[in-house]
Amino acid sequence: MGDADQDRVVLGFFGIAVFGRSVTLALQLLKSFDKQAFDDWYQSWFQEMRDDPLCRFFYELRTDILHGMGPLIGFVLASYGANAPSVGTITIPGRPFPTTHRGQPIEDSSALHLCSLYIAYLEEMINSASAVILAVQDRWMALQFG
Repeated sequence: MGDADQDRVVLGFFGIAVFGRSVTLALQLLKSFDKQAFDDWYQSWFQEMRDDPLCRFFYELRTDILHGMGPLIGFVLASYGANAPSVGTITIPGRPFPTTHRGQPIEDSSALHLCSLYIAYLEEMINSASAVILAVQDRWMALQFG
């Protein structure tokens, strides 16, 4: 995302949308080992992701990338004026970037910053899943190795 090559920036942006959602799909596999523990942990995360504009943005972007023709992407090569987007800004015509995340305003709506917020969110989710993951792993190990 920090590369000067615009193709790499756009691919990075798409990659974060696609693979970020894959993180939540992989975590959902824990349900097959311990549904109750998973549901107890995941319910609040699911609700928050469903209602959060940033998470919703990346979910919908991923859906368009994988199941549609992919969104039309703009990449600002030059700009002028006080309110003009900076060079390198990614735009998606017809799809406004989210302005809030977890009830707080997003001051910097650059694609790089939005991706940073999303990655930090996913990292927090993974860290919070450690108790469920470790409990499932312990039970699985006990079954495998007696």
